[in-house]
Amino acid sequence: MSTTAATVGIEPVNFTVQAGAIQQVTISVTLPTTLDARYSVYSGFVEVTSGSENYHVSYIGLGASLKDHRISILRLRS
Repeated sequence: MSTTAATVGIEPVNFTVQAGAIQQVTISVTLPTTLDARYSVYSGFVEVTSGSENYHVSYIGLGASLKDHRISILRLRS
């Protein structure tokens, strides 16, 4: 466990969406360089405010691709 925070970028930060329209938002997460990014799991939330309403959108990620991770399988004999 680490209390070191990741850096989260949101683009655009502020926008208005008209009824029936959509808005694409890009969110990027950069892990701190002090963590071992190969095995770091990170999570958090983005807060969206619309007038007097607030929404929390959760995210979770892994600092590496699992398809590139080598797995050893141990077979037990009965």
